[in-house]
Amino acid sequence: MAQHYQVKLKTTISKMMKLNKKTIYSVIVLEKVQQIIEDLGLLNDLNVKDILKNENRVRAYLAGLFMGCGSVNSPTSSTYHLELSVSDEAFAEDILKLLAKIDIPAKIIKRRAQYVVYVKKAIKVADFICNIGATNTYLMFEDIRIQRDFYNNNNRVNNCDIANFVRTNVASKSQLADIAQIEKYVSLQSLGEELALLCQLRKENPEDSLKNLADKFNQITNKSITKSGINHLFIRIKKLAESLKSGEKNDK
Repeated sequence: MAQHYQVKLKTTISKMMKLNKKTIYSVIVLEKVQQIIEDLGLLNDLNVKDILKNENRVRAYLAGLFMGCGSVNSPTSSTYHLELSVSDEAFAEDILKLLAKIDIPAKIIKRRAQYVVYVKKAIKVADFICNIGATNTYLMFEDIRIQRDFYNNNNRVNNCDIANFVRTNVASKSQLADIAQIEKYVSLQSLGEELALLCQLRKENPEDSLKNLADKFNQITNKSITKSGINHLFIRIKKLAESLKSGEKNDK
């Protein structure tokens, strides 16, 4: 602007002392103010229909709007949030229409005397940044977002793996206890081919999941039992163990 209009600019930095204590950077035009305002059309009412005729106009207008009243939080934070804060409700509604033109859904909330147009979906926040031409910021934002999502997904997978391991370990100990209970009274071979084989496989593979046991069971027997089928056999083993234990108590 300074080069185009050959005017002097003044920059100031101030800090809000209340609420979120934002740092405010201001550029003050000292000359040819009226001419610049007229050239930019800032004295005219917003004509959404004219702007909507051309997506490039939409992007340019939103870029200026964001510089004047917008903010976006850091992609390293726990939530994604972009907002445009204006004092007029009808203006906020017009901004919604502009955002819809570039496929960015947004909502409006009233915050004190302001109407805040906000976008919360991470991918749409990134789309907005890209649409207003902030390419470097967009690439930085997406890089951080993708790294964060990858890290979170890895954590979820790891947590899921740990939970599965704990469940398998608890179930295995219970199954081994049932098998030991049965062996106090009868030979495992007397249980029949399937139950005897499963008991032996569990004793040899205490950390195996039901799926792994099913795979080994099928390799030996040439059958196609599922992990659900293996679980059903373990239920039969548990009932037998409880029956033998109950019979022991009755004998006493």
